Amino acid sequence: MKKLITGIAVAMATALIGSAAFAIEYDGDVQVNLGIRITSLSSDESDETDGSASFPTFGIENYNLFKLNDIFSAGFMESINFGTPIFIDDDTSIKFLVGPAASAKLGSIVKFQAGAGLAIAKVKAQGEKQEGDSSPFHADYYDEYSFTGIGFGLDLQAKFLPQSKISPLVGFRYTYITSGKYDVKATAHDETVAEASVDETINANFINVYLGASYNF
Repeated sequence: MKKLITGIAVAMATALIGSAAFAIEYDGDVQVNLGIRITSLSSDESDETDGSASFPTFGIENYNLFKLNDIFSAGFMESINFGTPIFIDDDTSIKFLVGPAASAKLGSIVKFQAGAGLAIAKVKAQGEKQEGDSSPFHADYYDEYSFTGIGFGLDLQAKFLPQSKISPLVGFRYTYITSGKYDVKATAHDETVAEASVDETINANFINVYLGASYNF
């Protein structure tokens, strides 16, 4: 009798868990976005900071969320973002972000989504212009930095009319990337006048503001 009662209890628990899992509703989307990005670079060995602005940036994102109730959803997200610095034509910076995510929906008006996690990036950024009178090249020049690094990122966005199949959205993304070495070259009059590989820690901070569209499942 005891075994029978135990068996019935296990069967009921399994059925309840299975029903709850089956009832979970997918609340995901696929997004495309365009924006502007500001990059700042710094070295652990130096107090100097170089900055550059990039436009445009293009990104593809995917929020894989599951409804917890009518307001909140949770799951994970991933994004890939491309950005071409204004004065660098021969390469493109690429950032990849993946991590846990959550959302809160305010009726049919707006849905706030957020994700954070691991970031990997191939970075190419241009420093501030150096004046020719004080430079060893006797001409105005720019330092161009390139490296591949790892770090973390945070993505925040507001999606409007979330119950529609296609929704407009606005977002903000912050990414921090660090690397133990980097390549640098000096360019004057569109020609490389010096280049070197440096075994030194370099840090990059990216701030990205974007507008986009979401296809909702």
